[in-house]
This record gives sequence, structure tokens and C-alpha cells, in this order.
Amino acid sequence: AAMEYHTMWEEINVACESCHGPGSEHIKWGREVEAGKRNKDEKENGLVISFKDLKQSEWVLEPDSLIAYRTTPVENDNLIESCARCHSLRSTLSENYRYGDILLQSHRLSLLEDLIYYPDGQVLGEDYVYGSFIQSKMYAAGVRCRDCHDVHSLNVFTKSNELCLKCHQKSFYDSPKHHFHKTDSKGAQCVECHMTETTYMVVDDRRDHSFQIPRPDLSEKLNTPNACNKCHNDKAIKWAANAFEKWYGKKTDLTYGEIIFEGRRGNPDFESALISYINNGDNPSIRRATAVTVLRNYYSNRSRIAIQSALNDKQPLVRMAALSVIDMFEPIQIVKSALPLLNDSVRAVRFEAMRNLLTVQPSYFSGKQSNEINKAMSEFNETQKINSDRPETHLMWGLINAISGRFEKADSSYNLAIKLDSSYVMAYINLADLYRAKGQDNIGEQILKKALKFAYRKNEIYRSLGLLYSRQKRYAEALQVFKEGYENNPKDNELAYIYAIALNSNGKPDEALKILERTHKLYPYNPQLLIALATINRDAGNYKAALKYADELIKVMPDNLSAIQLKKQLLQKND
Repeated sequence: AAMEYHTMWEEINVACESCHGPGSEHIKWGREVEAGKRNKDEKENGLVISFKDLKQSEWVLEPDSLIAYRTTPVENDNLIESCARCHSLRSTLSENYRYGDILLQSHRLSLLEDLIYYPDGQVLGEDYVYGSFIQSKMYAAGVRCRDCHDVHSLNVFTKSNELCLKCHQKSFYDSPKHHFHKTDSKGAQCVECHMTETTYMVVDDRRDHSFQIPRPDLSEKLNTPNACNKCHNDKAIKWAANAFEKWYGKKTDLTYGEIIFEGRRGNPDFESALISYINNGDNPSIRRATAVTVLRNYYSNRSRIAIQSALNDKQPLVRMAALSVIDMFEPIQIVKSALPLLNDSVRAVRFEAMRNLLTVQPSYFSGKQSNEINKAMSEFNETQKINSDRPETHLMWGLINAISGRFEKADSSYNLAIKLDSSYVMAYINLADLYRAKGQDNIGEQILKKALKFAYRKNEIYRSLGLLYSRQKRYAEALQVFKEGYENNPKDNELAYIYAIALNSNGKPDEALKILERTHKLYPYNPQLLIALATINRDAGNYKAALKYADELIKVMPDNLSAIQLKKQLLQKND
């Protein structure tokens, strides 16, 4: 098939039908109103969706209250879910959008992922607002887009504090007693503290809609920005943190940002807090879903149980997130976990379930289970076709074909992914692995060498090429490749581990331990590094050091029988 786009449009703009749906019935209604046959005030005006129901509620600010309350609860989220089709970071699952559906019926929403968001949920990359806003206390309280923005011009009603003071008591919030800045100064503007601005593409200024309280006291620990130092950029973070504590007191409550930051490191001391955050249904669903994905860094039965529980969560975003991490389970458990969710009411969840099932060897399925998967394939195929201009789609097809033993089709899919993006690392690696399965590592070697010329992230290639040389017993070449890869990026913990193992196997345990210890400081809870540190020290007769690392390993993997047995062995040696 020709790799071409044939783009057509009626209006190159966001027009009425983008939000309200086909307008023919509305035009018909308008003409009937003009003819006196219909009442112009009636709710049924021919629009597929009108959003008028949101006008029935008001915000009331009582004189003795600090914050307004909404007179009626949010009836539905049609408005914000409609806005999210454009104002969110997402991928398309279906082009058959139905007006009034939630976003996840047609798109897969990005979670609060690293490189897009800071650990505390502040926006880092371009998230297009929705992902930020649905984390906020504003969203939880019932604030929606049209409370601040004219939905047709998109402009805010006013750029002054008066916009916020519609719902926040002026005497308290618009006062130096609250913001500690001169009245009418930049620091006295609500948005400067709670909606910091980032410029994208040089010309596009966007404000963070997570409405966070500035926390300079956490900036150094979490490596996060704060509004104070964004403005006072000539001052140290410590200066801002001291001022914050002086004004507002010392904060001791554990924050979402701290939980996620430590969770991404795999810190076992924060596992309970992470699971508790997930289990609290009052927390924002996008944050809970993100926390579920962080459980990938834990190796205890508690975390596995928490993931299983999240598969049945009321929020589809949490179910989707749980499915995204079950690839750490055994194949039979993946089948048990994902198969029931092929019938989920939300498309994004069904897609994630199918994606997992298609990476499992067919031998793990009963005939009945295979039939269920085949019935659900058409929907999955539709999504893949929509995204066929993306290399990730063809990588997925290659993996499915490889697992099913259709090697020629897998080869074609991987090569097409490379044709679409010559720097796409995983396509090269999977293609080389395909030839390994066929007993043709000589071809795989040429593929990986080619990848080194084009790939931006070369470390995955170094790993694969070094392991290929090891399989062929070309140990000197393997060691050299591992060394080059490690020196290219010493922060790659997996490559550091493999390089250290290779050094140790080549009779250089002291060099191996130096690399492992250096990497361990960066990744103190990585089980691979701890196992290597314990066993290499043991083999070198350093039993005290080995026991220290074994203790750390058990803290990270409390249910692992091999770790427990290793400690018992070392205790005997250390006596």
C-alpha cells in the first residue's frame, strides 16, 4: 500500500459541529422557530448535544465562607469530555466518536507520566490542559471549563483576580495576609502562584491547570519547580522554602508528589503510602491511575494484590492503568486478569486488555478463550489501522505475528516500523530477536549495527548486541560493547548491571563491584543490582558486605524465597 496521506476537510477550524454534532436538525429547528412553529426557549433544539444542563447550577459565596459552593452537583461531564478531545494528550482509539461519550470511549489518555509531568503533577511537557485540570481540587469541587472561559471564544472572562474572587472570599484571599505581596503586584495575582505559565513552541503561553499550592520546601527533594523561584529566579530554593515556612508553617503531611517520587525509585518505605493513595477513591482518578503504574517498581505480593484490585476499580482510567502493568505477571495470570476486561464498558480498557492478551503465547489459551479473543479482534484491528502511520502499531503487529510463529509477517511489520522511523530502537531489537529465534544471529548482528547508526537511544542496542556476542561466545567483543554502552550512559542501570556481570565473568570482580556500587547509589532499590552486589561479594569472600546487600534485597523483595535463602546462606558463612 502506498504510504501517503490524503487529507481532506470542510472547515479548517473548530466550528459548531466539532462540539455540538451534526447541525442539520438544528437548522431545521431554527427555521421552524422563525416560522412560529417552535418555541425558541425549548430545550430540544435539534442539537445532538447542547450542554445547557450545566447552566442550571450556580456558585454561591456566603458572606461568612471562604469558598463558594455549587448549588447542584455536576449532572454530567459532557462539556469537559468534549473539550478533552482536543485539549488533552491522548492517542486515538476510534474515529467513530459519539457526542456525549467520555473521552476514553474514543481515545487513550496519557497519565501523569515522567517527562510530561513532574512527580507532583505539575506540567512539564505539553499536556494540553485536561490531564492537569482533572487532578485539581477545582475539578473535584465541580468547577468546569465554562466557569472561567467563554466556551466559544475560549477567552477567560477577565484576567484579573476578580475571576477567582467569584468563588474565593476577597477579604481573605486577595490580601497580603494570604499572598504576602504588595497589592496589585505580580506576586499578588492568583494565577502567578497557582497557575504558573510555560511557553511552548516559543510563542504558545499556557498556564498549569492543576491549581497547585507552591511548595518550594519540596523542590530540591523532588526536583520540581515552584512559583516562588520562577518569579524570584535570582534567589535560592532554600530562600523561598524559608519564606514559605515562615508564612504558612512547616508542612508535615505526605504529599502525592513525594509518594510518586519515591515510588518511581522503588523505595519500599513508601509502598504502603502508594497503595493507600490508590485505594482512596476520593483522590483524583488520573493520580490514582498513575500511582498504579508506579507499582511496577515493587516486587511484593502486596503490590500484586493492589494491581489485581485496581483491575476492578470503578474508574475506567484506573482499570486501564492496572492493565498496563500486568505484563509483569506470569502468562497464565495475565490471561486471568485481562480476559474478563475484554467485555469492559469502556473502549480504552478493552484495548489495553487485548494488547496484553496478544503478547501471550497461544498455548496458554483454551479453545473458548481463543474464541473470545477472536471475537474482540475487529475492534482492536480498527484502532491499529487508525494509527498505521505510527511505528508503534507495526511493532505491535510484528510482536503478535512473532508470537504466533508467522515470522515472515513479523519481519515485514518490523521493517515497516523502521521505514516509518529509522531511529525507532525497539523495531531493530525485535527484528534482531526474530532472527535469533530463527537461528540467524549473523543477520541480527547486522541489524543491530545498523541501528547504532540511526538510533538516538543507543543503550538498548548496546545491550542487545553485547548479549548476541555472548551467545556466540565472543566474550571480548561483548565486553567491549557493554563498556561502550555503559560509558555512553552511566545512568542506565540495566546496562551497568550487565556490564558488571560481564566483568565479573571475565575475572574482574573488583571492577564489577565498583560499577555496581556506583550505580547502586543512583538506584538504591534495584533488585538486580542488589542481587549482583550480594553474590559477587559472597564469591569474593566479603560476607559482611554481601549480608548487608542481602538485607536490602529482602526489604525490596520481602516475599522472594531466593532472597531469603541467600540471606540464610550468608548468615552461616558470616558466623
